[in-house]
Amino acid sequence: MIRLIKNKPALMYKDWLVITDLHIGLEDEYRKKGYEMPSQVDSFLERLSKFKAKKLIILGDIKHKIPEFSKKEEEKIDFFLSKLKTRFKKIILIKGNHDGNIERKYDAVKEFWIDDIVFLHGHTISEKVLKARRIIAGHMHPVYEFKNHLGLVQKYKCFIVSKKVIILPAFTELSPGSNELVRPLKKYIKEKEILLLDHTLVS
Repeated sequence: MIRLIKNKPALMYKDWLVITDLHIGLEDEYRKKGYEMPSQVDSFLERLSKFKAKKLIILGDIKHKIPEFSKKEEEKIDFFLSKLKTRFKKIILIKGNHDGNIERKYDAVKEFWIDDIVFLHGHTISEKVLKARRIIAGHMHPVYEFKNHLGLVQKYKCFIVSKKVIILPAFTELSPGSNELVRPLKKYIKEKEILLLDHTLVS
């Protein structure tokens, strides 16, 4: 059974915890613009330590820069994965559109199947993927966007759920997100529900 985790940008399937879009290195981009940003890795490790899952799937975009694989990113990912390996019995890395050349150093796959459910990033799909009963993806960084009583736009992370596809919100806290669905999965997301992290149904 697929279970969206309340108040967390993650889901569980059996004993697998599933997250997406970490964008390690994004904090360095903010620093260049004059913002003081701590390492995301420390925050990720603290947040992940609170889950009871034994196995982990990361649905792509573990790193941020395109297409380079910077030395600084590599050092952070090395440290991050070394810590995760002491916490999880098995870790699956799925390659995202920001993860250029990641497979040269780390074991990364385009998609991962459990039963008739496929886990992937979502920037590309194959004919085989479309035969899955459910598609679990990231990539879109979905948020629910609305104007409050002051006319200010507010954004809240959300899950996009349809009969065929589930889109997870980004695990990073530094991405503003988007309320736009994008290709190639957009056409397969029909009669969708939008659930905030607290599972409030907003659409």
